[in-house]
Amino acid sequence: MKIFTRISSLLFLFLFVVRINVFAIVIPPPPPSGPPVALFFSAENPTSFCSGAQFNINFTYDNLVLQNGEVVSLEISDVNGVFLTNPLIGGVSPTSIGSISTTFPAVSNSETRFIRLKATRQDGIIFLSDQVQITINPRPQAIATANGPTTFCAGQSVTLSANIDPEIVTYLWSDGSSSSNIFETSVEVNSNGNYTLTVTNTYGCSATDAIDVTINTLPVVDLGADITQCSDVAAPLLDAGNTGATYVWNTSETTQTITAAAGTYSVTVTNNGCSATDAIDVIINTVPVVNLGSDITQCSDVAAPILDAGNSGATYVWNTSETTQSITA
Repeated sequence: MKIFTRISSLLFLFLFVVRINVFAIVIPPPPPSGPPVALFFSAENPTSFCSGAQFNINFTYDNLVLQNGEVVSLEISDVNGVFLTNPLIGGVSPTSIGSISTTFPAVSNSETRFIRLKATRQDGIIFLSDQVQITINPRPQAIATANGPTTFCAGQSVTLSANIDPEIVTYLWSDGSSSSNIFETSVEVNSNGNYTLTVTNTYGCSATDAIDVTINTLPVVDLGADITQCSDVAAPLLDAGNTGATYVWNTSETTQTITAAAGTYSVTVTNNGCSATDAIDVIINTVPVVNLGSDITQCSDVAAPILDAGNSGATYVWNTSETTQSITA
C-alpha cells in the first residue's frame, strides 16, 4: 500500500511538471507610461469622397511620440464596416505627421465605409482613433472621340464628341484658354490645341479625357505679278518658295524654280500634307526690227527723202519729236 501511494505521488508530480512545461506564460507589454495618447481626425475633413481621387486627411494627436520607422496609418473598412486584413490606404512618418495623402478605392455605386487612424509603436502597443463614417461616390467615365483625323490642314475642322451617360450632368470642353469653355456634348474644332473634356456626375465627381488637335498651315505660294517683257531680255525665273516642300508645275517640272517662256504657268506646293497653288502669265513681246536703210547723201535739188520706220501700228518717237511712222528728212 505504501509503494502504491509513493508511485501515485511520483506520477502526479511528473504530470504536473509536464503540464507546466507545455503551456507558455504570455505576459502582455506594460501599458504606456505618462499621459494618455489620443488620435483625432480634424474637424475640417470632408466625409464624402470621389473614388480614385486623391485627398489629404488631416489629423491631430495628444501625447504621441513615435520613433524612426514608426508610422501613423489610415485604415478603411469594407462595406460591412469590417476593417480588412490589409486596410492601409496611406501613412506618414513622424517627420510629416498631421496629414495623410490618400486615394480612396474605386466603386461603381455610392458606398458607406469607415476610416480610422492607427499608430503602432515598436514595442507592439497600438493606438486607434475613433472611427469616422464616410461615403465614397463613383466617378464618371470621360471618353472624348473625334469624327475624323485630328491632324489636318488649315481651313478644315474636326468634331470632338463626349460619351453620353444619364449619370453625367455637365460636359465641359476647354483648350486651356479662359474664353474657350464650352458646355456641350460636342464641339467643332478648327485650331491647334489640347482639348480637355471634363464630365461631372450627380455626385459631383468629375473625370477628364483629352485629345490633341494639330493644324498644319497651308504653304504660301506667290509667283508674283504677271510678267510682260521683251524678247531681248533674259528669260524670267519663276520661284515657288517654300524650300523643302514638293512641287508640281503644269509643265511637269518638280523643282522649286523654273525658267519660263511665254505662256501661263501654275504650280502646286505641298508641305506637311497641305497644298496651295498659284499661277502666273508670262508675255514675251518680240523686239521690233527697225531699219531706216543706209545713210543718204544727195543734192539739194533732189526731193527730200522720206524715212520710214516700218512696223505699222507701233508707236514712234523720232529725235525730231515727231511721232509718225514716216517723216520727211
